[in-house]
Amino acid sequence: QANYLREIEVDSAGNVYVLNAHRLNESCLLWKYASDGTPLACLSLLAPSSPAKVADPVALHLSHDGQTLYLLSGQQDREHPDSAVLYGVSTTDFSLVRTVTITGIPVVTSITEDPATGTLWVTGFRTMEQAPAFPWLPPEFTYTPLLGKVPAGVQTAEATAIADPTGDVSILPVSILWTGNE
Repeated sequence: QANYLREIEVDSAGNVYVLNAHRLNESCLLWKYASDGTPLACLSLLAPSSPAKVADPVALHLSHDGQTLYLLSGQQDREHPDSAVLYGVSTTDFSLVRTVTITGIPVVTSITEDPATGTLWVTGFRTMEQAPAFPWLPPEFTYTPLLGKVPAGVQTAEATAIADPTGDVSILPVSILWTGNE
């Protein structure tokens, strides 16, 4: 059921990759279509046979070389509440080719890549463990924005806070895009 489309990527051959996600995880699917719209593959991300169990997928990124699709779950892992897992699946057959645990980032929002180095960048945030006693506090006091740097070939990485040190700007990283080194 493809009625909750969330993310889309297109490779150099014109193949289209689409993430479908449902808040109740009824239809967390990764689709691959040919450039003419013909369905080529569908991976149920929660099926027992799925190589990458990704509930509520919120981020999809096609690697610069076009060989790997990276996926992130929008749900915090109850067993590992302070980390997220980045899954890399082959664009050829959706087999699992890479997993990376990113510590210090319980909720992820987006992913991009430096094409020159293959370094992946993941945004997200950490919320306060308890609601503030004073609900009129501005939102910047209720979460910490985070950025994870994942160099090529590593299996673990750590996120760091990216809050504005002056406190003048409230940052909630929703999306990230690589635009170049300068």
